[in-house]
Amino acid sequence: MESGILTGGLPDVNRIVSSLFLSVNPRTSGFTTVDLNRLSEGSIFLIIVLMFIGGSPGSTSGGIKTTTFAILLLNSLNSFRKKHSMVVFKKKLDERTAKRASAIVTMYMIAIFIATILLSAIEPYSLKEIIFEVVSAIGTVGLSLGITTELSLVGKIIIITLMITGRVGLITLLLALSKKRIEPPIERPVEKVLIG
Repeated sequence: MESGILTGGLPDVNRIVSSLFLSVNPRTSGFTTVDLNRLSEGSIFLIIVLMFIGGSPGSTSGGIKTTTFAILLLNSLNSFRKKHSMVVFKKKLDERTAKRASAIVTMYMIAIFIATILLSAIEPYSLKEIIFEVVSAIGTVGLSLGITTELSLVGKIIIITLMITGRVGLITLLLALSKKRIEPPIERPVEKVLIG
């Protein structure tokens, strides 16, 4: 995961431990033993993906959570296999769980997209640096490529908003802000839409 410059002089065991440490930390801790700016583009991208996924539910980590990611993958596989129910470890998962996982990922992607567009418009940094900061903020990770302190006031407000949103959880925030509506007991006709 790291470039040879960072671990070139280290023994093999230290290289492995350093790489493992760097692959676990983007899940939540924000600690780093290397200068992230010296990592390759592929390593930065992998860290962004790990920050987006985050840790397991019930932990203090941010991101969409590992279970949400797993359910999304299983749901995709079921769709390709044309299975109607999702079975994991001989247990059938509730259909609402798959819908909620899709909603969480969609909301996170929309928030990342909007924040990235806004920061790209007002900040002079590269897309890589901005996406890294945005995903780190919404994943409540704490890693940075060094631009956080250099952001404008509006940029800092965007990052702070992402941090609060990531900590509280997008679905929780949306549920708190939305009004409860009583749905009438009407059965609507089914419409098939072509996708993919």
